[in-house]
Amino acid sequence: MYMKVTIKNTSSFWNSNKGFSLIEIMVGIGIMTIVITANLMMFSNLDRQNQVLAEKVAVSDLKRQMVAILGNGTICSTELASNIFNPSGPYVINADSLATQEINLDRIHSGTTATAPALIEKDQLASTMSQRLLVDKIKFRNFSTTDRPENFFADLEVSFRGGAMSLAPVVMKMYIETDPGDPSNARKITGCAESGKTGRAHRIVFTTSQSWTVPAGVKSAFVTMAGGGGSGLGWRVLNAIHSGHSGGYVFSHPVDLVPGEVMTVTVGLGGRGHQTINTMVAATPGPPYFIYSNPPDDGLGGYPGSSSRLISPSLGTLLECAGGSGANIGGIDSFTGSKVAGDLPGALVGSGSPAFPSPNRAAAGAFATASSPGACGLNNYGIGNPGTRQWGATPSGPPSGSYAGGITPFGYGSGGSINRSGCYVTSTLIGTCTDAFDGRDGVVMLDLWY
Repeated sequence: MYMKVTIKNTSSFWNSNKGFSLIEIMVGIGIMTIVITANLMMFSNLDRQNQVLAEKVAVSDLKRQMVAILGNGTICSTELASNIFNPSGPYVINADSLATQEINLDRIHSGTTATAPALIEKDQLASTMSQRLLVDKIKFRNFSTTDRPENFFADLEVSFRGGAMSLAPVVMKMYIETDPGDPSNARKITGCAESGKTGRAHRIVFTTSQSWTVPAGVKSAFVTMAGGGGSGLGWRVLNAIHSGHSGGYVFSHPVDLVPGEVMTVTVGLGGRGHQTINTMVAATPGPPYFIYSNPPDDGLGGYPGSSSRLISPSLGTLLECAGGSGANIGGIDSFTGSKVAGDLPGALVGSGSPAFPSPNRAAAGAFATASSPGACGLNNYGIGNPGTRQWGATPSGPPSGSYAGGITPFGYGSGGSINRSGCYVTSTLIGTCTDAFDGRDGVVMLDLWY
């Protein structure tokens, strides 16, 4: 049955007396419903997308604040080590069960006092940039060892809830220090600072040769290194002195590392110096004056330092800094005085003959040079500093005093010093004693970037 519905209106638009069928009305309502529903869904999706964007920005803002604030290790250390924030007592780390170790916190403050505003707080907004995203948990987990038994790495993990979508936690690698005197299963935290993905350099200093395992996740380092310093000339030379040459040295040389690999770290030794010997036989004036004799060495040339090296079993020698060679004054064949101290035959005033037989004790290593400082590469890369060299115009030679060897900026690998002083060489005769001291051992420093 066909039914016609007529809607009348006095307006001119409706004066045609033409009506709409029920089906036409229903179709129109359906179309309007679809349009309205689509618009509502579109607005809902836009609102959700805006929420998601705001939450991502909030998490990014929180991480930025964490990096800025936790880079100051004082705040993190105070949070974990002080009873201000831990009413039940200081947190401890059980080094015997690191795999299950966790430390849960209610908050981390933005300062070192209990009145400082909370940077992160459980069940509170993660950031003012989102009004829905809440902090769910704050915990330290995934503890692992470092090169030092009292220090550890851990992940500071901040998770969230209440957001428009699931968001990954913010994870920051932290470097945690504990009291080395504590038992392994109850180490009190004494220091904590941000490390890891946001970057923190950790320096390891080697002053003795040893093996070292590259920590997990460490793929590169900056190496600061010095070879061993050489010693200076010994006692016989009256009219000349020469303190020791330094080893080669470099700052922050970049190298690649292989995580888990066992490296060989060699620290170069300083060259041995020789001093005059107190015979303990009293000179004529009596004590404290004694007769000094020559050392158990010819005294005509210094002794070399040895190389420092960092060696990878798979990559080879990553860096080598040669030691300083032994100082010598060979080639001089004319001297002041009737004879050279030590009674070398034929070495007379102005004789021109024979050549002074000073040994040339060169350091070993690819970057060593005879009677010169060491280097750390070709073309004098990382070359060290020479020792002090002086000649005297009188038979007694350079004046008494101490003469430093070639130095390095951080002391390690410096050349041995020389000391000159008057001394009794017989019971009645005063001569000049020249003492050559050891070159200083080298060093290997690694700045690791976690």
